[in-house]
Order: sequence, then structure tokens, then C-alpha cells
Amino acid sequence: MANRKDLEIDQGSNYVLHVLIKDSQGTPIDLVAGIYTSRLMMKASLKDGEVALLDLTTENGGLILHDGGVVGRLSINIVPTDTDSIEILTRTLQGVYDWELVQGAVVLRIYEGDMTIIKNTTT
Repeated sequence: MANRKDLEIDQGSNYVLHVLIKDSQGTPIDLVAGIYTSRLMMKASLKDGEVALLDLTTENGGLILHDGGVVGRLSINIVPTDTDSIEILTRTLQGVYDWELVQGAVVLRIYEGDMTIIKNTTT
């Protein structure tokens, strides 16, 4: 079962979140680059066919696997351009997300929850 964590992100700003990924015995998982990848997607709702508002991966630099240094450390790395183009009609945009760790055909959902993007008024 995935951990539940709600996220609040300021549109047009940098956002960084570090988490420590552990196995069922509580030992940090060695996230060696090339063996694991990660992906996170935010959508307005859980409806089938819903378009992703935010799509972060290890391949596009939105998620970072820290191999070496702190074992098991995985980070969200949102830059201003990731959220600048999201159309927010009110003060906030509410959505849902999940965050997965992938090793070959094995997918582990590590986090899920609500995501709020707070509209930027300064451009």
C-alpha cells in the first residue's frame, strides 16, 4: 500500500521534496541509476482518459534517484516551467497524483494523495 502525502505547489516556483524509500524490513533501497526509474503524474481527477496536468519522470529530470550519498533517497524536482503552462482559473487547482518506483516490469506505488497548485499572480 502506498504512503499518503498531500502536496501543495506554488505555480511558477521551484519545489523540491526528498523522501527515503525503504523495503518492508525498513532498510533503505539502493536506487542504483539504470536499475530503477520513477514516475509521478498529476491529474484533475481519477476519471479514465483524464489528461495529465503534470508528468514527472527520472527521464525528464522531474524526479531524481540519488544513488550513492544517501541510500534510498528519491526527490521531486519541479522547476517553474513545469507548472507555468498549467491553466488555473481560480486561486488553486486541485488534483490527484501517484508516484511510482519502477524496476523492469515491477511497479511499486510509493506515494499518492491530493495535489494542489496555487496560482501564480506574478509573471
